[in-house]
Amino acid sequence: MAVIFKIWQVAAIYMGAIIGAGFASGQELIRFFVVFGQKGIMGIILAGGMFALLGAAVVIFVKKEGINTYRKLIIMLFGEKIGLWMELLISLMLWIGLAVMLAGSGAVFTEYWGINMNWGIGLTLAVVAIALLYKGTGVKIVNSLLVPFLMIIALYISIYTIWTTDSVSVQGLAHPDYGSVGDNWLVASIIYVAYNMILGIVILTSLNWDEEDNAGYVGALLGGVLLGGLGTIKVMALLTYFPAVLKYQVPMLFLAEQQAEWIKLLFVGALWSAMVTTAVANGYGLIKRLETVNYLNYHRALILILLIALPLAKFKFSQLIGVFYPIFGYIGLVVVSMIFIKMISCYFRN
Repeated sequence: MAVIFKIWQVAAIYMGAIIGAGFASGQELIRFFVVFGQKGIMGIILAGGMFALLGAAVVIFVKKEGINTYRKLIIMLFGEKIGLWMELLISLMLWIGLAVMLAGSGAVFTEYWGINMNWGIGLTLAVVAIALLYKGTGVKIVNSLLVPFLMIIALYISIYTIWTTDSVSVQGLAHPDYGSVGDNWLVASIIYVAYNMILGIVILTSLNWDEEDNAGYVGALLGGVLLGGLGTIKVMALLTYFPAVLKYQVPMLFLAEQQAEWIKLLFVGALWSAMVTTAVANGYGLIKRLETVNYLNYHRALILILLIALPLAKFKFSQLIGVFYPIFGYIGLVVVSMIFIKMISCYFRN
């Protein structure tokens, strides 16, 4: 029973890192999959498979090489000189990602609950700080509690939508300008995985792995499979209202509004929870890096990252995503490609 729970914890942490505001809201799913119709369903299934295999491969690799921070992994992949710059870029990504989730939480409180954004940012900051105060244990608890809630609400809304509507749209790319990567569903799937795997890699390398414990890679496999399954059902649900869903900033909220007010409220809570889990993953990865710096222990690093993230959190959520996330995608593609090449070379060398 303890092993099963540990596997679930790893799966929940991995999923929590990847299920950010974009996935939870449905916005990313529309841009990378829904616009391709039936091929988009194939794309999200493929993405889930890649998340599962890459996650498991990363755990096996870092356990074998004794890696416990993403800095060590990046230096191993790119060497000292290039690795230093790549590591700085990833650290910047983590900081911006934390700020984006804080900004998003402020937007959720303002737009859906009518509460001043500063209160939303402050509450989220407090929850993230408390979780990170307990280090890896806090990360595990937050994800173990919030990820099931996220999954249940998303599954209910999606299955209800599919069940109560006539058919799923299978038309092709009706709005090519709305897609993020042109008109190729396969390329979209690959870039989506690369774009999201950076944080997945950071959190998987930041956890302490027992060499004899197989729960790590099994949990990563399970997390990838669950991500793919949940994503597939959500894509099918969004396709039932395609192309109408293209005009909504939070497409899953539109689906929830077709059902009941209490479902809408639960979904908004789930959306906020997704921001919390992603913020915790960003923060934990960044702290694990900063605590290796002279004069910075874990708790000093925690205070520092929260303080420097606050100013950026004041910017508009949609603007932050529009400016920074495409850049993250290209960096992610490079890093994930290098990890794949390195693991293949290590396999044949041994």
